[in-house]
Amino acid sequence: MDKRADQEMKFAIDLYEGANGRIVRFDIHSAAGILLICNLFDSLAEKMPTRVELGSLVGVDLLSGVESVVLELAKNDDEGAKTVYVTAKDSGAFTVVWKRSTEGWRESAEMVKALRRSSHQYLGHQSIDDAVVEIAYRE
Repeated sequence: MDKRADQEMKFAIDLYEGANGRIVRFDIHSAAGILLICNLFDSLAEKMPTRVELGSLVGVDLLSGVESVVLELAKNDDEGAKTVYVTAKDSGAFTVVWKRSTEGWRESAEMVKALRRSSHQYLGHQSIDDAVVEIAYRE
């Protein structure tokens, strides 16, 4: 893969305090980045794999003290009410785990596929989750 193609797939994940609580923001600037995240969501929905550590992927930057972001298929395909877990470590770094059912990952993929031009989608359960997930495209 050439350097330009690698840069097109790149996106950043940030964690910050919004007006209504924490936000985990996926900042995506290319169609290739949207395709990558949709393919990950679709793969989780198909249970292959059942867990993905985003920081280990080429072209993904973790910002603001985020040490780890994990996408995971919920155990027994039971999503439960809470889907996003944010944990602070002693070092001050944060880990984020986002668990969804197969149907939840399919729904997330469809919502992200609908992004056009400069736009965003909020995913998750704001009143229950430790953070809301925002997928921002070209913002």
